[in-house]
Amino acid sequence: MMEILTSSSTLGWARMSILWITFLLIVRIASGRFCVWLTVYGSRLVDRGPSVMVNARTSRDRRGSLFGLVGTLVSFLLVCGTNAQSIPDAGHAADGEERAVAAWIRSLGALSDPLTLPSNTKWTVTAALQPPSPETLGQWRSAVQGHPEHPLRAVLAAQEEVANHPERRLRVVLFVSDAGTWRIINDEPFTPGVEYLDQGSGHGTLWSLSKQSMSLRDSTPEATGKTAAEALDMLTCMYSQGVSLMGNLPDDASIHINAIGTAIVTYPNGSYAELKYTNHAGDKRVISLRTFGKDSPDPFVDYQPREYHFESELGHLVATLARRKRGDEVLDLRLEEAEKVTRTEVETVSRVPDPTGSDTLRGRLEVRSVNDLRQNRLSLSTLSGGQWSTRQFPTPETSDSRVRTIGWGAAGLIVAVLVFLRIRSTRSR
Repeated sequence: MMEILTSSSTLGWARMSILWITFLLIVRIASGRFCVWLTVYGSRLVDRGPSVMVNARTSRDRRGSLFGLVGTLVSFLLVCGTNAQSIPDAGHAADGEERAVAAWIRSLGALSDPLTLPSNTKWTVTAALQPPSPETLGQWRSAVQGHPEHPLRAVLAAQEEVANHPERRLRVVLFVSDAGTWRIINDEPFTPGVEYLDQGSGHGTLWSLSKQSMSLRDSTPEATGKTAAEALDMLTCMYSQGVSLMGNLPDDASIHINAIGTAIVTYPNGSYAELKYTNHAGDKRVISLRTFGKDSPDPFVDYQPREYHFESELGHLVATLARRKRGDEVLDLRLEEAEKVTRTEVETVSRVPDPTGSDTLRGRLEVRSVNDLRQNRLSLSTLSGGQWSTRQFPTPETSDSRVRTIGWGAAGLIVAVLVFLRIRSTRSR
C-alpha cells in the first residue's frame, strides 16, 4: 500500500512540477517584455547620459529577480498545498483498490467447489503432461532394477508412456446437475492397467469405477465435496483463474497489495501466495500465481494462464490455456468446452454402473471386484472363474470386540488399497 501511496504522491509532485515550470515561463516572459519596454524607454533617455542607462539596467535586473523570486515562492506554496491534499486522496484510492482486489480474489476462491457450477452443464479439460528428463528416467530405472515391488516401478511405467506417446492427453469431463447428481470422466492413458478412473453421485450413492474395480459409498456432502475436488483440480484451476490452487481461503487470511498489480495472500500458518494480475477492458485477470510454504524460497505451485475467454454460463472470465507446475509435474491445460446439457442426460450418466453389465459412457464393463461400504457396512464381491462371490464383514454394532477389530481391519486394508491406487494414478499425472 505504501508503494501505491508513494506512486500516487509522485504523480502529484510531477503534475505540480509541470505547473510550476509553466508558471515560471510565464513569469520569465512577462519579465522579458517589461525589460524590452525598459530598454526602449532607456534609449529615449540616452541623451541624459550613461548614468541613467546604468540605473535603468540595474532596475531591470532587480525587477526581473523580484518576479522570479515571487514566482518561485508562489509555485512552492501551490505544490505543497496541492500535495497535502493529494496524499490523503491517494491513501483512500489505495485502500479502495486493495478492498476491490480482496473481494475479487475471494469471489474466485468461492469457485473452488466444482459442484457449485451452473446446473445441467458439461465441462471438458485436457492436459499434455511434460515427461521427466532422460536423466531422471535413467535414475528411476536404476532404482527399480532388481526390485519388482519398488514403489517407483508403477510411476516409471507411467512416465515412460508419457515420453513415448507425446500425442496423448489426460482428459477430465464433468457432467453436473447439482451437488448430489454428477459424473466425472477421468481418462488415465499413461497408467497401464487403469485406463480410466471415473466417479459419480446419483440416488444417494457415491461411486468410483476403473477398468477392473468399483467402490460404493453413501453420498454425504463431506465425502462428495472432497471426492469431486480431488478429481477435478485440473478443471477448477481453469475457471477459478488458478485461485483454487491456493486451497481453502479462510476468513482470517490477509490480502494486501505490495506493488501495483501484485497481491499477497498470507495464511495464519505462515504460508502465502503471490498473485499478479492486470485489468483488461474493466475485468481483472490473473497473469501468474505462485504458492509458497512458510520460509520456503521455492514455489509449491506455479500457475501461468495464457488465454482467457468470457464464459456466458458462469458470467465471468475463465482461462482457456494455462501451464501448471506442481513439484516435478508440468501440465499444459486446455479448456475444451463448456456447454448446456439436460438434467435427464446428467441423471443417466451418473447412474451407478452395473458391474456385470455395461455403462452408459464406458460400454461393456470388465469389473472383477466391488467394494460396498454403504450403510455402515462392508462387503467385498469378487469375480473368479466366471462366478461372483461376496463376503460380508461384521458390522461394529453386531459383533464382539475381536471380530470388530478383524472386520474393520479388513475394511482399512481395502480402503488403503483404494487410496494407493488413487495415489499411484495421481502421481502418474
